[in-house]
Amino acid sequence: MIISPKAAIDQGWLSWTDQITDLNKYLQPNALDFDCATIALLDDRSDAMLSESGKKMRRLVQQNPISHDEYGTVWHLRNGCCYDFSSNFHVKLPAGVAADLIIRSTLNRSGVFLTSGLYDSGFNGGVCGMLRISGGDFYLAPNTRIGQIKFVRSEDSGQLYAGGYNHAEGTHWTDPTTDTVK
Repeated sequence: MIISPKAAIDQGWLSWTDQITDLNKYLQPNALDFDCATIALLDDRSDAMLSESGKKMRRLVQQNPISHDEYGTVWHLRNGCCYDFSSNFHVKLPAGVAADLIIRSTLNRSGVFLTSGLYDSGFNGGVCGMLRISGGDFYLAPNTRIGQIKFVRSEDSGQLYAGGYNHAEGTHWTDPTTDTVK
């Protein structure tokens, strides 16, 4: 069952930075819009590895917005590339609640695809994921709404998420100076 985004806010499962000045702009009937606050290019020349005993993530290259004559201040996202994004929102999910990210249809119709994993019960971290660009270069203004986070009731296994992607509010999951939040 989908949980009202207002209930998620009222229950304290969501927090946000000062960049969000009008939360009502983000409220939708069944989910909450989220924005894109930072972008980093996934370096496809760096190695990545996953096994049951460890993982090595690809290098991320932080992207700075540029000034564009027609579009204003934007990130220039190149066709065929993959970008890590983070938003101005942070979630802290209790037992019995999970969340999923869904792309805004305008991006989807422009050949930009958003992917992220399931936010398990017990997850405590930023709303973030990957943007995959196809169909041509794409320009994205900082703090533009790119998707929605949907909260759902879950019958969890009795264990809460305690993985390495938990991180403190205001930090990115790649920040080596932040301890994993339990």
